[in-house]
Amino acid sequence: MSLNHAGHAARPSTRRTLFARGAATLAAGGVLAACGGAQTTPAASRTLKPATIRFTPANGPGGDVNTFAPLYAQYMEERPNIKVEPEIIGEGGWEKVNAILMAESAADVTRINDDSVYQWGTSGKLLHLDPYINRSMKREDYFPPEWQAMLVDGKQYTMQPHFGVNLFVYSTNLFKQAGVATPTDWNKTWDWNTFVTNARKIAGLGRAGSEVYALSFPVNYFIPLVWGNGVRQYNNDETRCAFNTPAAAEILQEVQDLLHVHKLLVYGANSAQLFGASRLAMNWGDPQFGTRLPPEIQWDLMPTPKSKKEVFQEGFVRTFAIPKSTKEVDAAWDFMHWLMKQKAQVHLGQAGYGVPALKAAGDPTYKEGPLKDKNWKLIPEGLNHDVPLANNPVGQTFKDQFAKGPAERVFKGEMKVMEALQVGCQDVDNKIRELNWKKKG
Repeated sequence: MSLNHAGHAARPSTRRTLFARGAATLAAGGVLAACGGAQTTPAASRTLKPATIRFTPANGPGGDVNTFAPLYAQYMEERPNIKVEPEIIGEGGWEKVNAILMAESAADVTRINDDSVYQWGTSGKLLHLDPYINRSMKREDYFPPEWQAMLVDGKQYTMQPHFGVNLFVYSTNLFKQAGVATPTDWNKTWDWNTFVTNARKIAGLGRAGSEVYALSFPVNYFIPLVWGNGVRQYNNDETRCAFNTPAAAEILQEVQDLLHVHKLLVYGANSAQLFGASRLAMNWGDPQFGTRLPPEIQWDLMPTPKSKKEVFQEGFVRTFAIPKSTKEVDAAWDFMHWLMKQKAQVHLGQAGYGVPALKAAGDPTYKEGPLKDKNWKLIPEGLNHDVPLANNPVGQTFKDQFAKGPAERVFKGEMKVMEALQVGCQDVDNKIRELNWKKKG
């Protein structure tokens, strides 16, 4: 799931003032370029005709805008015949992005909502990228979600420079007190019974009025829990929701019982507060969770356990496209491809943008950062265990049901598990019928 960046300052709605062209941003980029020293002009710069391309890094003036800023000058130093002009959307979020795409006036490389990729890919508004990828990239150099997460009827219309990975941040002190050994490899993680057994040991450290919980998690743990129990979103041709199965209900019922009957887990609590008070042993989510804790709190990273059959996590996607309306296709592709190379991948990773899609960027991203003394290798490796959700026009409805809505009510103990699964699938099936959707091929 992607992270939205809403606009902060109201601005006039004319085209000229809708975008802030990034002169100050480019100046900021000079710092990084100055450190790079003289470089040989690459072949790509000699073969590309002079061009000016526009780039929209986010759907609002948030942190992502500043994260990309140092890269522009560095790219232009390597490609002196190409000029990159940042176009920052000041207000309107994804609705504004969609409106600009519809009007065929979007930037030459632009961030789009991952939930809209299928719509735009099938509407003829985005450039089909497979011919460019096949000519200039090695797919095996990147983690599988790069080529799976946003696939549209077997075709690639977007690139994903970075992804999100969710795993467990755990308290080394509580694990030691409970005598619990930590898994350090996704392929050798706990099975479900081991997880439950260790959760009991950890919760046993508590006392009346100061309970200790084994795990806290957000609602988006719902989908990987079900997926890891062998359940998939739809039937083979995607004409029916398949999440309302006994296997889905089995794992979710166990989690609901661990929350509300056995009280080994906690949902909807202040995880950081509990963790800091030594009352929470594990938190499922962002690996950076631990870096926001007080420095005296001891913690490390571990993989998510299997939910009966397999281990999955689900993060977020940040995706970029080249509108078919661009007049500078070659330069736009060159810049997008450059963002997928080592230099940009490491810079964005170290800046906290996400997990680099390029496998080789993993080590330099984390070795010298705030996670350098932790089991950080689990972060890039987690992309090998990402839930490969189907990318289709029903996807947003599916997420509305199983990443919030009924899913949240299950974890709160407000709704029976099978009832929530049936309600969710009914809504998804209604959307399938409304759109007369059937998977191609």
